[in-house]
Amino acid sequence: FQLWENGPAFLEFVEFAREVIRKVIGDTVPEEALIGAFSGGASTSRSRRYAHPGRKYLDKADVTDAALDLAQLAIAECPSWQRMVDEGRYKLDLCNHNILFTVPKSSLIDRCAAKEPDLNMYLQKGVGDFIRRSLKSAKIDLNDQSINRRLAWQGSLPADHPDFLDLATVDLSSASDSVTTVLVELLMPPLIYSHMDALRCAHTEVDGELHLNEMFSSMGN
Repeated sequence: FQLWENGPAFLEFVEFAREVIRKVIGDTVPEEALIGAFSGGASTSRSRRYAHPGRKYLDKADVTDAALDLAQLAIAECPSWQRMVDEGRYKLDLCNHNILFTVPKSSLIDRCAAKEPDLNMYLQKGVGDFIRRSLKSAKIDLNDQSINRRLAWQGSLPADHPDFLDLATVDLSSASDSVTTVLVELLMPPLIYSHMDALRCAHTEVDGELHLNEMFSSMGN
């Protein structure tokens, strides 16, 4: 289980990574992370044509069985939203899978993504914002690419340039596919993993058939 010859043991590295993650994001998802947001993307209940965020507060929404309790808690935080549910004007439909679709990646190939249940997406946005805020407090701003641009520029300079840095970038093939459920469970604090796992879709519909996902989260999610 050595990562490299005379390097740290695998389990020691995992413990180090777990401690870094715990220090940055803590041990639990805060209550305010229940408040997410809808995007303008298609969902399992709506095509992109009818996917304006405002429309997703009307009529109905899909949600997985595992995320239903959290969705109901989130709705209860908004009295007008809860009133629509109580009056039968907003219906929660169970949908325990997402749906595969593709978008152009290049002139030759497409990229796979998945349409998620509406309320899962809403709740995922809340957790995503919480993680982004936590990372930003640790000086990792996912909304600011200026550091990456500067380092890429410095790494591309001639070696005799005064601003040159001996750097290289790594672009892994299908990098997102390597973020498996087992990996996320291994590294994340247990309560945060349980919360995130309740919001993901364990199955994807492809041409009418359901497939079990080992990848934790779909591309574009």
